[in-house]
Amino acid sequence: MAENAFKRWKTTSSNVTSDINVTPLVDCVLVLLIIFMVITPMLQSGAAVQLAETDEPGVVPREEKQVLVSLQYDLAIWIDQERVANNLYDNMDEFDTRLKDLYVADPNRKFAIKADKRLPYGDVRKLMRRLQQQGFIDVGLIVDRSRTQ
Repeated sequence: MAENAFKRWKTTSSNVTSDINVTPLVDCVLVLLIIFMVITPMLQSGAAVQLAETDEPGVVPREEKQVLVSLQYDLAIWIDQERVANNLYDNMDEFDTRLKDLYVADPNRKFAIKADKRLPYGDVRKLMRRLQQQGFIDVGLIVDRSRTQ
């Protein structure tokens, strides 16, 4: 009887196939793809602004020490994710304090300005001048590529 049970086990194990079922793998990959497609547009950092558009934006490598300064349409100023001034033309003490702290930490820090496209360029230039007066030389602008290509 033990011999009969062994034969039964042996015959069933020889029918086992070693094919990999890729359907669950494909399902997982497609779900991850959809998640990344939905999340990627939300990864833009800083305050929400309508960026100016250009046909040929310059390609600048992303710096790990780059500070993002956002200037919204209502002239509110943000450094990274923190609102530091309510208006470009009003009290800028907190903004200046943050800039001084950043300068002490790293005087060669790079800045990127993300300004709303509806603002006059004079407002953007005033913000750039303010950064340069604090000692920061490397200041750039962030723009979108035009969609009419």
